[in-house]
Amino acid sequence: MSKGKFNLEEIQKEWNQQDPTIPIPEDLSCLKKAKNPIEKIRRNVMTELHVIVVAILFLIIVPFLKVYQISGISELIYYVVLFLMVVSTLPSYINFYSYYKKSAGIQYNSYRSVSKIYYELKNMIRIYKTVNYVLIPYTFILLFIILSKGKSELIFQCLMDLPGSFTPENYVYFIALGCVVLFTLLAILFVALWVKQFYSKHLKNLEEILNQFDEDCE
Repeated sequence: MSKGKFNLEEIQKEWNQQDPTIPIPEDLSCLKKAKNPIEKIRRNVMTELHVIVVAILFLIIVPFLKVYQISGISELIYYVVLFLMVVSTLPSYINFYSYYKKSAGIQYNSYRSVSKIYYELKNMIRIYKTVNYVLIPYTFILLFIILSKGKSELIFQCLMDLPGSFTPENYVYFIALGCVVLFTLLAILFVALWVKQFYSKHLKNLEEILNQFDEDCE
């Protein structure tokens, strides 16, 4: 939380330090181009908000579906992890919704209004990316419980009972460890690509538009 607050204060300071005396050219068509990336991010934000609500509702009812056979201690762990996941993501999606509402009335004839949205987006995407990395262990635990179909406790106990030395008998342990490492690396790559495709590339486009505007003012 303190890190997110620090980032917000840092970016707010960076925005406030802009020179308010920048000469404004008569042609503001360059600034109006900012509407395109901002609207694309707004659409992606609303789409993701809808998807995340549906996903959470589905995850809530999963233990009630007999096909997954989740009960006992596994069910308790499942809901505790799901609760932690929701609590962890809530601030990020509140920021998303706040941006969606705020950017609806933006005026594209003001450099400072567009610039402010840019810095808010920059901070929002940074926090969003960090939160998604934090969610990777939670996601792994939920998937493990769901896909094991009632055998998660047995599988976990078998892994804990394996010896800790490099012997032929514990190859299952190292296979499982390798799967965890592979899943983590793939999840990190997926998050990076997801953020880049849906948010970062549009933020980069917005940055280029602001830079072009600065060049026109020189």
